[in-house]
Amino acid sequence: MTVKSATTFSKQKLPLLNGQVKQFISKELARELNDCEGLGALTDMWTSRSNDSYISATLHFINKNFELKKFVLACQPFSGQHTAAALAKALYKVMQTDLSFLRASTQRIAVHNSAANIKAAIPKTVEITDSLLCADHLINLVLQKANEKKIFKYSCHNGTSQSSEEDNNDINKAIKQAQDFSAKVHRSSNCQNDIKKKCQENEVSYVKIITDCLTRWNSKSMMITSVIRLREVLEELRDSKCEFADVTPSENQFLLLVEVQPILDSFRKVSKVFSADKHPTLHLACSQLVNLQMKVNYIAQLDIQSATKGLVQIRTGELNRRFPNSGTKNHYHAMGNFLHPFFKGALVKKYGDLEGLKDRLVNEHPSHQEFLSQIRNASLNLTGSGFDFDEAEKMASEMPGEEILFRDGKSKIKIELDTYKGLPRPNSSNTDTLKWWEAHAKMIPLLSQVAKKYLAIPLTFASSERVF
Repeated sequence: MTVKSATTFSKQKLPLLNGQVKQFISKELARELNDCEGLGALTDMWTSRSNDSYISATLHFINKNFELKKFVLACQPFSGQHTAAALAKALYKVMQTDLSFLRASTQRIAVHNSAANIKAAIPKTVEITDSLLCADHLINLVLQKANEKKIFKYSCHNGTSQSSEEDNNDINKAIKQAQDFSAKVHRSSNCQNDIKKKCQENEVSYVKIITDCLTRWNSKSMMITSVIRLREVLEELRDSKCEFADVTPSENQFLLLVEVQPILDSFRKVSKVFSADKHPTLHLACSQLVNLQMKVNYIAQLDIQSATKGLVQIRTGELNRRFPNSGTKNHYHAMGNFLHPFFKGALVKKYGDLEGLKDRLVNEHPSHQEFLSQIRNASLNLTGSGFDFDEAEKMASEMPGEEILFRDGKSKIKIELDTYKGLPRPNSSNTDTLKWWEAHAKMIPLLSQVAKKYLAIPLTFASSERVF
């Protein structure tokens, strides 16, 4: 191929190549989604430093081979105000263009943040079945809102310790000091060299000081961890009146940072699990939230300053507010725990309503609707026939092909739920969930389809955010 100029390539060849690639991807997507039970549609927006806005949309689904697949549907400029109407229009255009071949029965769940404009836009996007708030976003909101709230009074179990608004300010001041320190070190190569040199003298492994970034989740936790790891070196440099002595945390501030760090790190670890996009995450929501709650409660019982205890109490309250009953009140989180072959809804049973969840699953399943319809028809046909209905039902159950439908008066999906309950649990909760469902697909085919339908929904929109 001869290209006469850059203009020829940019205006003629690239659009042609782009069209061919897009056509190929669309065919692949249509083929993969042919037997799709449900999908997660993720969306996010980003504005560059030059104030250029972009919108992205990513698709998650599980194919017939029980493989989690991801496709980037769009990453394009977004002009105008970020109103709900404008966002809904952009999302509808993407979904309508690229997913027009989907079956009408395919479940489509949008995963997004809790911004008012996107929350208002999702219901207007007719191609979306329902929506789910990004769990990672909610986790980080717990931390953010807890830091903003004031602690007026907190008493220990023995009533001897109290925390006040001043104590909360002390924590915020310590974190702010660490932020100022990391920002100064990040800007100054001299400061970095001084720290490296001191690390060599003290035979301490040097670690890079992480800077806190508002738009990068968990960066505050990583920043505090990096500062604490170099505490000995930094305190010596501070006492020697080095260039960054004025922004280095004081001894008491270091103590507060050491106490706060395990709490932030617990949230960071959960956030990391939630934002994974190479394997399903929905089934991990409830167990991770239960473990996080227990970890935070354990930290509150340690011999720590009253200010830290007060902060723990506030974060516990925020966590319960955004994830009631450890997430089991959310239908999708609860369904994820039920479809986890290790738990089988154990956490939903303890903290939520397992029977209500199973009733909803049964009532919404087509096989149960078919069962009820055939029972109604059988009842109508037997009216006035002179036969006792129980005898007629027995006769029907003996007919070829009808044994599953009428056995014990249960629909197919109900029978599979009983089978699922009786299956042995995997040895560990870390089992590969998709492989487990693939291995049992022939034994419980309807439930396996339900698993593909729900486990395709990610807990976060991280993969859409990573497009930027």
